[in-house]
Parts: sequence; structure tokens; C-alpha cells
Amino acid sequence: MAFSAGLTIFILCFLLAVMIGICILEWFLSRKEPWWLGLLLPVLFFLLGTIPVLNLLAGTSAGKILITFLIGNIPTWILLLIYVVNRQKLRKNRELEEMKIRDL
Repeated sequence: MAFSAGLTIFILCFLLAVMIGICILEWFLSRKEPWWLGLLLPVLFFLLGTIPVLNLLAGTSAGKILITFLIGNIPTWILLLIYVVNRQKLRKNRELEEMKIRDL
């Protein structure tokens, strides 16, 4: 029993580390100049999040499908939030640089 609990804790820690790594990767990709680079991971996670929904389409209520869709796409919403925050910061910094150039 102790081995099973230790293995479970290890797997959870590993998955947490992977998700943190994916968030850091999204942080760097969303700060790159081609804007679409930051959208690669959210689109990938959106497609992965719709797979369980496609499995439920036959003979399942709309409520279960909606809940599965929303829960399955939580990583997508997190990655999109990182993308939007970074793009807003970049836009603000560009505007400040343009104002400084105009002032000179």
C-alpha cells in the first residue's frame, strides 16, 4: 500500500512539473514577435480537450457534454490567459517606446 501511495505522489508531482513547464514555454512563445507562435499551445490543448467531448456525443445529454468540454479545456483557458497578458504587456511597451521616440 505504501508503494502505491508513493507512486501516486510521484506521478502527481511529475504532472505538475510538466504543466509548469508548459506554462513557462507558453510564456516565452507568447512574447515572440510572430503573434501566432503563442497560440500554438492553446490550439493544441483545445483540440486535445475536445477529444473526450467527441466520445460523449452519442447518447449523452447536452449538460454532460458541456461540463466535459469546460473541464477538458481548463488548460486551454490558462494558456490563453498567459497569452493575453503577455501580448497586452508587449503592446503597452511598444506604445511607450513610440511615445519616447516622438518626444525626441
